[in-house]
Order: sequence, then structure tokens, then C-alpha cells
Amino acid sequence: MADLNSNDIESIQVLKDAASTSIYGARANGGVILIETKQGKKGHTEVNYSFKSGFSYMNKGYGYMNAGDYPYYNRMGAFRYNNSISGYGGSFNPDGQQGYGTNNSYYDVTYADTERGEALIAAGAQTMTDPFTGKTLAYMDYAGIADTYVFNDAAFSQDHHINLDGGNDKGTFNVGLGYYSEDGTIQLTNYKRFNAKMNGSYRVLPFLTVKGSTEYTWSTAPNLYLYEYSLFYRTRSQRPTWNPVDEEGNPKAGFGSSDGNYQYWANVYDMRNSTRRQVYSGGFDLDILPGILVLTGNASLLNYDYQYEYFTRTWQQTNSASPNTTRDAQALVSRYVQEQFNAQLHYTDTFKEKHNVDFMLGGEYYHYRGVL
Repeated sequence: MADLNSNDIESIQVLKDAASTSIYGARANGGVILIETKQGKKGHTEVNYSFKSGFSYMNKGYGYMNAGDYPYYNRMGAFRYNNSISGYGGSFNPDGQQGYGTNNSYYDVTYADTERGEALIAAGAQTMTDPFTGKTLAYMDYAGIADTYVFNDAAFSQDHHINLDGGNDKGTFNVGLGYYSEDGTIQLTNYKRFNAKMNGSYRVLPFLTVKGSTEYTWSTAPNLYLYEYSLFYRTRSQRPTWNPVDEEGNPKAGFGSSDGNYQYWANVYDMRNSTRRQVYSGGFDLDILPGILVLTGNASLLNYDYQYEYFTRTWQQTNSASPNTTRDAQALVSRYVQEQFNAQLHYTDTFKEKHNVDFMLGGEYYHYRGVL
């Protein structure tokens, strides 16, 4: 279904009963969805062009603490834990913790009376009273910056389609071209698809009509270097005292592919794919008894190719002294060919204006072979 351009669809039928699905054999045990694409029509030649566009917006969902609340409540929790009267008190020191500890230079939060604290204040840091020690903390607030590198707040989509059809009493034709592009609400995830189709029919004899068609589809779909839960949970919920960009404004690696700037890691893992689908078909309608007994035959060949490429560039975590130069590379080609031949003998007649007879005899040969 993803390979089809909706503008090329003429009708969709759902076949459920045994009589209508029997010709498809065991493959139709769960029913059949029969999609008929547009055919040429008799009359003058028509050219139609359609264009649709739209925007998708992210669901804001819940928010995260800013760099004022995050250290404050974590350090208050440490204070209450150490001074608990319930018997569970301890000697927990929050200063070594990530994000709200004062001794971790990777995060911009520390005591205001230190050299690093004075430098932060000079750079525009905010201050607050530390609920753990009562001293003054200096901190930089980077809350929400990571989200700007993850989401497209207005993801644009566009759909172009042009159709040409026409015909006369002898033959008809239909040509369709389509292009669809959709920016994902996640940055660097873009789906693109190109469709081309052409079909025609011609009555070579008063009782014989031949027909043929060809279709071509090319598409590319986005890949993520990490699982969705990591993207929406870990990557989004970076500690607000960690700056996701360096002094030059470039995305930073952070502490791992799930704990850094999404843009940095999305460019480290270069993943590309493409799908190509080609269909060629031909057939005939033979009116043995015009309007009563008709023999129909069809043959089709489907070629499907999927290609995936993966490459890892050099990367270096924020807390690592040296870069990782392991260049992992992969390539995958998946291909299959599908052949179908079917024939149907259809008899329809009415006797004495009240009695209808409808009889169909048919068969199909289906062959599939794939290479991975």
C-alpha cells in the first residue's frame, strides 16, 4: 500500500466470501483487498494536475524541569534523606552527581564562590540558594535546547500528481506521474516517493481487446540510529545544566548515542535506503459470445528491489579523551520476483427476463522467488 499513489486508485473492494476469493487460492484465506487503478476513458484527452500540502506539528506533551528546579529538588532530596527522622537517614553527598552535582565539569552548575562559578556568572549564569548547604549556586539553564535539535515543529508535506487520459471506440490510455515528500516531525527523517504508471487497451478485432500496463515506484524511508523510546525519553530528557552545543554552536556528542545531541549522532550513523518496484502486465478480453461468454487472460511480472547502506563516521564522546575511529560499514540488497498468470471464463445470461445465470470458471498460477 505504501508504494501506491492514492491519486491513481479508482476503487478498492474487500472480498470476503469463498466464491469471490477462490481464484486466489490459499493466499485468500483471510480475504482479499482488490485495488483497481485508473484506466483510460473514451472521449477527448484530459490532463489533470493536483497539488496538496500540509504541516504536522509535534505534540508538546509533558515538560521537563529547568536548570533551576532540577538541581534544587535533587539537592533538597539529598538534604532530607541525610536528615530524615524516620531512621533512613544517610550521608549522601550530591556534589558528585551528574546534572546537579558541583564537582562535575561537564555540567554548568557549581558553587558561586569558586573560580568556575565566577566564570559562569560572568558568562550570564543564574544563582540560587543551595537547599543542601545553604551556599549560593551558579548555574546555566539549557532546558529545552535539546528538543530544538530533535523536532520539526512544522513538518512540511507535499503531494504532486499529473494524470493524462483519453481514448476512442478503438482504444484508451492513461498515464500518471506522482511525487510525494513528507518531512518527519523528527528532524532528518524524510519520506519520499516517486510513482509513474501507464496503461492502455486496444480493440484489434470486434471480439478481441488487448491491454497492457507498466508501473514504476521508487521510495526512500527514514531510519533512526536508536530506538524510539531512547529518542523520546533519553535524548529529550537531557539534564538542563548540560549544554548540547559547543562554543561554535555545533551539536555535542554528550555521553553516548542516547545521551547526547540527536543531531550529532544522526550524522555519525549514515543510513540510507531505497525501494524500487516495477510491474509489467498484459492481457486480453475475448468475446466468444458478445455480452454472454467472455474469456479474460492476464499475465504480470513484479520486480522488487530494496537496498540499505550503513556507515559509521568517526565520533568522540564528551567524556572521552580520544575519538572512536572504528568505521563500521554494512550493505544489504533484498530482491524478489513475482509472476502471476490467470484466466477466467465468465458466462452471464438472462432467460425469460426473470432468470439470471452467472457462471465463472478460472484459475491462477503464482510463482515467487526471492534473494536476500
